[in-house]
Amino acid sequence: MNDEYVIPPMDGEGQDVEFAADPEKEALIQQTIRLEKDAARWKREKTALRDMERRYLALVDVPFLVLMILCDGRVKYLNRKGEELFGFSLREKPKFDLLDYVAPGYCDSVERFLAPEEDAPMWNNRLSFPVVSVDGLQKWLDFAVTPTEYQGEPALLGVGYEITAPCSTAVVKQACDGFTLEDQRDVLLCVLDDKGTPMEMTDGFRSLAADIWGKIPERGVPLSVLFPDDVRSDAFRFAVEKALAGERTEVGHEAKGRFFSMALSPLYDGAGAVTGATLALSDKTEERRLERAIRSGEEAIRRLIAVVPQPMAVFAADRGVLLECNGPFLTRIGSSRDDVTGKRADELLPALSEEWANVVSTTQAEGILRDFAVKAGEESFTVTTGCVDMAAGRGIVVVLQDAAQKRNAAGEDRRGADTDPLLGIPSRKGFEQIIATETERARRYRGSLALILLDVDRFKSMKEALGQEVAEKMLKELRATVKSRVRSTDFLGRWGEDQFAILTPMSGYLAHQTADKIRDMIRHYQFIPDRIVTCSFGVCEFRKGMTDEEFVQKTEDVLAEAKRAGGNKVVLSPLMS
Repeated sequence: MNDEYVIPPMDGEGQDVEFAADPEKEALIQQTIRLEKDAARWKREKTALRDMERRYLALVDVPFLVLMILCDGRVKYLNRKGEELFGFSLREKPKFDLLDYVAPGYCDSVERFLAPEEDAPMWNNRLSFPVVSVDGLQKWLDFAVTPTEYQGEPALLGVGYEITAPCSTAVVKQACDGFTLEDQRDVLLCVLDDKGTPMEMTDGFRSLAADIWGKIPERGVPLSVLFPDDVRSDAFRFAVEKALAGERTEVGHEAKGRFFSMALSPLYDGAGAVTGATLALSDKTEERRLERAIRSGEEAIRRLIAVVPQPMAVFAADRGVLLECNGPFLTRIGSSRDDVTGKRADELLPALSEEWANVVSTTQAEGILRDFAVKAGEESFTVTTGCVDMAAGRGIVVVLQDAAQKRNAAGEDRRGADTDPLLGIPSRKGFEQIIATETERARRYRGSLALILLDVDRFKSMKEALGQEVAEKMLKELRATVKSRVRSTDFLGRWGEDQFAILTPMSGYLAHQTADKIRDMIRHYQFIPDRIVTCSFGVCEFRKGMTDEEFVQKTEDVLAEAKRAGGNKVVLSPLMS
């Protein structure tokens, strides 16, 4: 009877008789049902999260969108396009204040724009405003934000894209109607037509132009005729063409021992068509001198930090935030470079937390603090500090040394990388040491790294025609020109007689763009009267599987390819498969 269907017993009224349920069995059934429901819900949430992740990654990788996350006005996340816009990576300036890079006159509007509104619709806030990059260029950003949460804190997610400056002919005309343009001596402005010929100019522009070029500009006469040689005329014409194509551009010009900036911006009519351009002159001689001095000092500190064997770091004097450090310092505190980004001195060096304010004040007052003894438990070490000027402001250099190491190192002569005697930058031997240090860092922390080699085209024939002294002078000017373009995180060295090397923490794509800008700058710079100097460039991005020799060889190969193609070119090595 086991396989037969058994009719359940009925009571006297024809109802089914209920059997006593097993409590444990019922509990297991209910628990199983809950687990199945939870599993189904988790599967739906997982699918939704993956879809959200795909959308987010697609947004981050869009090459024309600027994406950032802001907390209390400070940028905590910035995508690659945003780093191109500002001219630096977030690693260099973690949690920077957006208002520090907003053009003057727009800070109040941006501050109100970033103020969160309760119950506001998503993406309700939208604003167009100009930002000033580290290169001094003003770029307009059309930006929208919406409230979000980042790392457990209220934040704003912002998405935008670069736009052309909203300047129009009508706006300029309206601005000029309020005063007589010719009577303005403090304003150095000239309005050009669609052929680059002056229509209006201020007395100040006319006077300074006459002082620079020895001729007074006239309406209807192209400005390019004022330039004394073809090289500068070509550079100016190229800048005007860019402005008339809708792109703001800025070129430098040296005359009578002074350096001037010529900024050209497009003018638009009501329909959005370019009808002309504005040219603004500004004397940046002193600014350039200060920038070079700061860059030179900062580069020397960075080189020293890279090769010195002791743990060494630089902290901002005002905020105490880490600005730069070397590998021995990271080893000493047991952290990676990503972990220390944006950290303060009292967080990285707890033994100094109570003394840090005293260390900073003493160092700033006396310029240096030698062998300050610190004891942390059974560990004892000494701290030597000094003041330096960095692009981010005043910095405090900190050198750590264990007491035992200090005693053993007494009287020893420690030397850094070899230096080229003519140019004052690392020689090839010294630069190879830097490459070894930086490639090891890139392998360990998976950071971006690229090598740029540049070679002066036809240098041998130039030296034979002009002589050794002129050739050496040209190389010194070339070094100064290239140095003014590289960033504080880049290394510059001499690779050969007429070759330079740049090591930069960039991807190959960004390094290629940087090299092309340097190539264009060299092409339009007058190193030798009546002679155009050009350079060929080879660029290679470092990959984890590469040896240092392969890294260098691939860069030299594409440099040779650029030379074979006729020079004045930049060639990027293809990525390894």
